[in-house]
Amino acid sequence: MADPTQMSFLPPEPVPPPAAHQAKTPAPAEPPVYDRDRTVAYAGHQHPITDRTLSLDQIRALLEREYPELSKDRCEMLYDAKTGIIVPVVKGARKGATAR
Repeated sequence: MADPTQMSFLPPEPVPPPAAHQAKTPAPAEPPVYDRDRTVAYAGHQHPITDRTLSLDQIRALLEREYPELSKDRCEMLYDAKTGIIVPVVKGARKGATAR
């Protein structure tokens, strides 16, 4: 027989985890719809974007066909909401010119 005054560190039965700690599946994000037509300014050219449902990454992929330096790894797209202008900024290589 177990002594009722003896303390046990184990719970009497397994406790299910609370619902807040269960993994939630993220809801599919709807693409943003912009309220104006946008313009891409790059290399002295202006490219109008009339499709308001395209994301910045989709626009970058379209521009990459004409400008191969706008790859996903080396380009950052900056968007100015006031003017509707998108500026692709090309970043340098990580290792620099001395990589061997």
